[in-house]
Amino acid sequence: MWCLDLMESVWDEEYGVFVKHPWWEQSSMYYLVFNMKSEERERRVKWIEQEIVNPYPNEYSNPIHKHYIQGVSFMLAFSGCNTYVERDVCNGLYTKYAERALLS
Repeated sequence: MWCLDLMESVWDEEYGVFVKHPWWEQSSMYYLVFNMKSEERERRVKWIEQEIVNPYPNEYSNPIHKHYIQGVSFMLAFSGCNTYVERDVCNGLYTKYAERALLS
């Protein structure tokens, strides 16, 4: 199965050069996708806007990140939350957005 092969390649030792990168698995996948033949990429890869599948809360993320949009975003990323704000603030954000998810 193509998608399973891609995931195995992302984790493969051949792409271990990315292990030192903070987002190494994303770096590895990015490398693999952008270096595949364009015909294969066009046939197999579907790009979805970050606001839908991987947005960050407005409360702590920087302007280069796409932010959560109520009623649009399907998932929410809290990556690096403790890096940017205190643990109690992160925990409060988890609670806030979990309550929003339950209400929608």
